Amino acid sequence: MHTDLTDKRQKRLTLFVIAVLILFIGRLVWYQIIDAPNINKVSSEAMVKESTLPAIRGEIKDSQGNILASTEKTWDINIDPLNVGPVVLEIDGQKVPFTKEQIAEKLAQILRIPTESVLSKMTGVGRFANLKKSVSASTFTTLKNLDIPWVYYDLKQSRHYSNGAVAGNLLGFVGSDGAARAGIERTHNACLAGTDGKEKYVQGADLIKIPSSIQTIVP
Repeated sequence: MHTDLTDKRQKRLTLFVIAVLILFIGRLVWYQIIDAPNINKVSSEAMVKESTLPAIRGEIKDSQGNILASTEKTWDINIDPLNVGPVVLEIDGQKVPFTKEQIAEKLAQILRIPTESVLSKMTGVGRFANLKKSVSASTFTTLKNLDIPWVYYDLKQSRHYSNGAVAGNLLGFVGSDGAARAGIERTHNACLAGTDGKEKYVQGADLIKIPSSIQTIVP
């Protein structure tokens, strides 16, 4: 009699374990196969972000054509360490292969920073590293012409007044957020501001945008 009860308990336990396994396998199949496309879509959408591309603000000139207010553009130079590798550059019409170390030396020379600093950032495991902030237009153009596929650029803008504080009350000024605060800057803002664009990008787990994912939606 005791043996029969033991056998029944073992059977019930076995059936319970089998039922639990079937439940887990079923949920696994559901998440990994049946509902996988929807889960991937939701996950991807959560990582994709949109941001504004500020339009270049127009110049203010006097009646003689002298520039009283203008926008100075600088660029932050960034790289995608995960995609760093040898590249082929066109030098004097010839395609020349460059190793990672040679590219690091060239970038360091153009940016006027230590080669070791460039190399250390190139060997990172993330998707973003800043090499230098606020470089000039000439430096940006030199780098852009090299067309290195894993080097990226973020445009920054600042307002410059040629005569300093002279006629400041008339010209007004633009705040750090790019909004016109007073004077001609404000009263003629619709003419000066231009139309902003939009870009979308994938944001990593560290909340930093992955440079290689950036796409311009509206110029």
